[in-house]
Amino acid sequence: MNPDFENYSNLRQQIRRSLTNWRDRLTRLGSDSLYLFLSAAALTPAAMAMAQGQPAGMELMWLLSNMGSNLLANVVQKLREAPDEAAAMAMLQEALAAAPALQTELDAALAKLETFAVAREALSAADRDWFAETMRAELERRNAWLHFSAQILAVGAGAQAIDNRGGLMITQGNQSVVHIIHQYGAAESVEADLRPQIGRYLEWALDKYGTIELRGIKREGRQVMQLALETVYVPLAATVYRQQLARDRQRPAIEPLEETPVEITMRQLLSLDHRLIVTGGPGCGKTTVLLHIAWALAQAIAADNPALAEERLGLTGPLPLPIFIPLSAYALYLREQPRATEPHKRTLAAYISHYLIENQAGFDLPPDFFQQLLRRGEGVILLLDGLDEVPNEAERVKVREAIERLVTGRDNMRVVVTCRTAAYQNRTALGKGFREVKTLPLRDDHIAALVKQAYRHIYQTDPTMQAKKERELLEGIAHLEEERRRRVGEDAPPLVDSPLLVRLLLIVHYSERRRLPEQRAELYMKATDAILLPDYAPDEEVADQIG
Repeated sequence: MNPDFENYSNLRQQIRRSLTNWRDRLTRLGSDSLYLFLSAAALTPAAMAMAQGQPAGMELMWLLSNMGSNLLANVVQKLREAPDEAAAMAMLQEALAAAPALQTELDAALAKLETFAVAREALSAADRDWFAETMRAELERRNAWLHFSAQILAVGAGAQAIDNRGGLMITQGNQSVVHIIHQYGAAESVEADLRPQIGRYLEWALDKYGTIELRGIKREGRQVMQLALETVYVPLAATVYRQQLARDRQRPAIEPLEETPVEITMRQLLSLDHRLIVTGGPGCGKTTVLLHIAWALAQAIAADNPALAEERLGLTGPLPLPIFIPLSAYALYLREQPRATEPHKRTLAAYISHYLIENQAGFDLPPDFFQQLLRRGEGVILLLDGLDEVPNEAERVKVREAIERLVTGRDNMRVVVTCRTAAYQNRTALGKGFREVKTLPLRDDHIAALVKQAYRHIYQTDPTMQAKKERELLEGIAHLEEERRRRVGEDAPPLVDSPLLVRLLLIVHYSERRRLPEQRAELYMKATDAILLPDYAPDEEVADQIG
């Protein structure tokens, strides 16, 4: 397969042609499902192109292979035989009913190809409001609206489309991207070249950080289920101290600080301060918080919609470009550098640029792009994951010092670090004004929300089974906790106190179809496959190092 197919330019052009005048065809067909119609209208001609060995068809094959979309690949094979759009829709609807996991693969492919953005472009200005309202109503019924909202709404002057190289096309009017480019310091003559490159970075971020994996649930021949982050993310509770929340810089130095803890939700996180360290126990959802920040900001920037970032993250003002870095990978990088390496090449800023270019080599951003943004400090937010996952204290100290050096003199740079509570002490603790945010154990309403969201995804087309499994698991958890208190005492801490424990219970409940284990050790044994990798690790190399 030609590596140039990764841009999907022929496939995207095929879809664009397929959706010309689609509103008239929809009216004649009389379908009440925009999603189903657009899916069939976009994929059927591409499936036929694949049968004929045309470039668009070969790119579709490449896409399905790269995404591991086995269920969707089988459906595409059948779509080649559809005599018309009505038959194609019927095939697709039947396949979705038979294999609920197909919905995730179809959503991912449609998002990757910006199908709904293309459909919106083909409409008149008068029809676009109808399109947005109709799609919102349909997608909200299965909690998928946010996954597609940016490309359907194309909010503000920075409307999203696709360019001929396969990425998000950021228009000149997108003020969020203009701010980032200005922070980079590019001349006006370079802006037009940078916009599509930033668009591809944002598309990469949406794809990489927009899903989490649930390992151990065997379904349709697969042992890894990918869940859309927006459908399963539940903002958890945390505590900060009152002076951290107020950030009152005018208080006299001699006045003692108040230390009354204040409970917040993670939706408020970025309103607290520019420098934050999120701490908590193993499996409490720290990494997921960073993934959600990266995904939500990428979507808000692409849509040029700061209101999304304020609603989901508590962030106001210009939107910073999210940069997610696993700190254990930086520690390994330092370990592998010879002593004679030039000092600037060992800095965290140099490593961040190296890590991102290595992961996104095809995006053609200037080699100094990330380093310049870091030098200025205002155009980015650093999401530094797993200070505790740096192997030993001596290396943690070096990484901690590197973080402190990077933020020195950059008061406007936003940084969020995560670390397990047990490791965040003594020489590992960050200075330079970092505020600690402590995640709290799950409450009953958090557990119920996590279980509901997971089973809603697993049984998308079977609400009866969804409700049954949800009720079974929540009743099982209540019984488990009751038995634990009876054996250990009424004051015993809950067994199920973190997203990791909920995930393990989901795996055991779905896979074992029997009673839930009443001991934490037995629960871990039953779900060993789920903890071979760190929680939701978005980087396979890092997972191999610390798994």
